Amino acid sequence: MGEHVEMSRQMSTYFKYYEENPYVDEYNHSYSHAANHYQRFYSNPHTATLDIVRNQELLKLPFKIVRLPGRNIWRENGRQRNDGVSGASTADSLVSRGYKVFGWDLEWEHHPDGKPIQSASQMLEEIHAICNNRNSFTPGNVVVLMHDEMFQQSWEKSELKQLIDLLKTNPAYRFEQLRFYPQ
Repeated sequence: MGEHVEMSRQMSTYFKYYEENPYVDEYNHSYSHAANHYQRFYSNPHTATLDIVRNQELLKLPFKIVRLPGRNIWRENGRQRNDGVSGASTADSLVSRGYKVFGWDLEWEHHPDGKPIQSASQMLEEIHAICNNRNSFTPGNVVVLMHDEMFQQSWEKSELKQLIDLLKTNPAYRFEQLRFYPQ
């Protein structure tokens, strides 16, 4: 989010590290994150779209890929899914500007203090279930939402590493950047 990059030297430094890392892609999540007032933000699709375009330009993001703040809405390859709250008009506006809009198939939930709710083994079970039931947005592909306030403590980081290791040991799973979705 551009607002965070502009207001914090630390976030600006992190963003520069991400830009330099060939294993990390940066995608759009808006400039303001709707100031955490999602209903108001999406009530004016034009203003919401301009917030996202502003972020794209400010951060010089190379891909027109966005996850809308506070919404699980998809617009990808001519298909769509709305979360039933608000934001569909903003998503449509972004598509008309060449964006792909991504939601998620599974959220690694967290407590208000950022601590993960599910364990790595629970997340693995949920990923297996989504794949076996073929109920992701695109069968055979799973997008997992995680938030940056998670994994701050060493045991939490260990949970993330454990999930990654568990998935990597199974040849049926492969990690890929979102720009290559779907696989």
